[in-house]
Amino acid sequence: MVSYGQGVWIALQGSAQVRLYHAATFDSLTEVDVAPAVHKMLAGSDAIIRQHKAACLRITALLACKDLLWIGTSAGVVLTLTIPPISSSTSSGSLRTPLVPMGSAHGHTGHVRFLTSIELPEGFDVNFPCQQSQVTKPPAERVAAPASRRGTLPAAVPPPSSRSSPTSWSSAEATVTRTFG
Repeated sequence: MVSYGQGVWIALQGSAQVRLYHAATFDSLTEVDVAPAVHKMLAGSDAIIRQHKAACLRITALLACKDLLWIGTSAGVVLTLTIPPISSSTSSGSLRTPLVPMGSAHGHTGHVRFLTSIELPEGFDVNFPCQQSQVTKPPAERVAAPASRRGTLPAAVPPPSSRSSPTSWSSAEATVTRTFG
């Protein structure tokens, strides 16, 4: 069960349907079956796997975030559903557009145990900000490694296009050789 705005989304235990209820009036607004979307996502799987996952299909996780309902299933498929706007005057049958879940390419083989969201600070770079900022600076602005460490670790790793071979490269700061073992 999750709530979002004036709506409450509920998936009954062992069910492949999710229902939307009005939070103030408790009216049932709509019901969405996720089975067709899951079957579509599993179309490329082996027949025995499709049959097994279809036989025990149920909703295992729900998350409402940024006008999307994220639905995790026992088949390992993650679906998203656009959350319709709900006001105090919304009643049963007033939602005109059919709610169709869309499959996400991100899933796995087991049950989706939980879904969570994180909010990143403004300007946060999920790549390693220190290394990335060093690589993009011109060579004159890069910070050189101290003389005692020169040759052991580079201050900045050059981009792949400037490497001389897949296993070694040189830069003004240091020479690095990778070994595989």
